[in-house]
Amino acid sequence: MEKEKSGPKGGSSKLKARLAKIRRAAPSHFLNAQYRWFRRSYRLCCSLTRHERKELRQLHKANGGVVPRKSDKVMRMIIDLTAREHVKPKMKLRYATRLAEARQAKVLPKNLRDWIESHGGINGTAK
Repeated sequence: MEKEKSGPKGGSSKLKARLAKIRRAAPSHFLNAQYRWFRRSYRLCCSLTRHERKELRQLHKANGGVVPRKSDKVMRMIIDLTAREHVKPKMKLRYATRLAEARQAKVLPKNLRDWIESHGGINGTAK
């Protein structure tokens, strides 16, 4: 049996379906697909309710992830649950950090790619 092919286990079917949709958009290696995945992950993070955040923490824990203590780590949990297997933990951290910065700057999902590119790209250092 292959791990994580069917998506996250545990939690409600509505949140699991939203995460599965983002996971299907997760790129293998193409830049345009990568930005599409970032935008969808970012949009989900911005739209989560308090109940869905709690559910996300439970899903993350059920899938072997360590649940962060701070609530600002929601983006990291979404990245962990939707990223393909080839994405290394260091890259997941970079992605989550950059998307969290965008959220703090109140960037709209449709402007996310332009904002990331104008701030040094997804691998750019935090300012």
